[in-house]
Amino acid sequence: MIRDVIAMALMFGGIAFLLIAAIGVFRLPDPFLRLHASTKAGTLGAGLLVAGVAVAFREENIGFTAAGIIIFLLATLPVAGHLLGRATYVSGADFVMKEGNDALKGKLKRAEASLEVRLAGRSPDPALPDPEKSKAADEKAKVKTGK
Repeated sequence: MIRDVIAMALMFGGIAFLLIAAIGVFRLPDPFLRLHASTKAGTLGAGLLVAGVAVAFREENIGFTAAGIIIFLLATLPVAGHLLGRATYVSGADFVMKEGNDALKGKLKRAEASLEVRLAGRSPDPALPDPEKSKAADEKAKVKTGK
């Protein structure tokens, strides 16, 4: 009886944190804040959910399996969030911050415009290939290969 109440409390707590993470992904204004919401609340929510399932089921070794899953979540999700945040920063994504608060300015190379703007062709960026040069290279390749 008490074990079931504890399991339900853990699972409902996990569901609540996962719901908060999902709302944060949809409601927060920039990719960095969305990553923060999804990794922090998502890790805690998934961990609580797995712990609740481990408490609810009375099979052998489920505690070890749950502990392994939780350790895996704690070891991988924050690292993945950091790498995604770094890639987002380097790609030039827009973000909301106070002016002059960019701690990575000068430490990481950052694209001049966001990916959406570069793909729309509104901002020339050396990191993005020129479509005219690509067409010319394709034509040149066709002439050489005969295809």
